[in-house]
Amino acid sequence: MAVRARGQLEMGAFEPLPKAHFRLETSEGVPKIIIPARRNWFVLIFIPFWLAIWTVGGMAAFYDLLANPGSPRLFLTIWLIGWAIGWLFAASWLGWNISGREELSVTNDALVKGWRVLGFGREKRYDLSQIRGLSVGTPPFPYGQMRISYPPFLPMTFGPLKWNYGASTVYAASGLSEGEAEMILVELQKRLPVAFR
Repeated sequence: MAVRARGQLEMGAFEPLPKAHFRLETSEGVPKIIIPARRNWFVLIFIPFWLAIWTVGGMAAFYDLLANPGSPRLFLTIWLIGWAIGWLFAASWLGWNISGREELSVTNDALVKGWRVLGFGREKRYDLSQIRGLSVGTPPFPYGQMRISYPPFLPMTFGPLKWNYGASTVYAASGLSEGEAEMILVELQKRLPVAFR
C-alpha cells in the first residue's frame, strides 16, 4: 500500500527527468546547439582571490626587475614569464566559468564547432565528407567521471561527443553526460544533409 507523506512521491511514481544542460538557438538563420559552461563554484570563488594575490606578486617582481636593471635577472625574468602564463590560464578559466559556451551547428558541407567567452570566440569547420564515427563515448578518466566543463581552447579537452577527422579524434560537449551527448547527437543527425546521415 502506498503511503504518501508531504513532499514524497507515491509508490510506483517515476523519477523526474533531469533537464539537459544545453539549448537550441537560431543565429543568423543557422540552428545551433548551445552548451553553456558548467559552473564550478570553487573556481568562481577561489580564482578571483588567487588572481588578486598573483597580480600583486607579479607587479612586485616586475617593479623589482625595472628598479635594478644592472644586476643579472635571468631567474626573475623566467619567473615573470611563468607568472604571465599562470595569470592568463587562471583568468581564462574564470572567464569560461562566467560566460563560456560551446556551439555546434551543421551547414550543407560542414560540422561547425565553436566557443565563445566574454565576447571572444572561435569556430572550426570540419568537412562533412571527411568526418567518420560521429558518436558518443566515455571520455578518459578523470574527464568523464568529474563532468567538469573544460575550456575548449585548452590543448587537452575531452567530451562525450566525438568524431574522427583525418588521423585525429575531435571531442565536444565537455561537462555533459553521455545521455546529454546522445540527445545532441540526435539533433545533429537531424540537421545533417541526407548524403551524410
